[in-house]
Amino acid sequence: MPGAHNAISSCQGAGFPVLAGGAAFGPQGRYARLMRAEWAKDAPDAAALLGRRLTPSGTHATRLPDLDRSAS
Repeated sequence: MPGAHNAISSCQGAGFPVLAGGAAFGPQGRYARLMRAEWAKDAPDAAALLGRRLTPSGTHATRLPDLDRSAS
């Protein structure tokens, strides 16, 4: 999850919307939502979200210290 967290933060920092997917992001996309990313449970769900044209959230991902590689 630290790699995903860093990638999501970087994309959002550059002003790009983020779509995360799959079970790795927790039940109902809990961790994706904490990182202010859209979440899709599977490929058809992702296609539906992309069809709506994602927009940037305007905020950076919430920093999760336990997932941040720089936290020691």
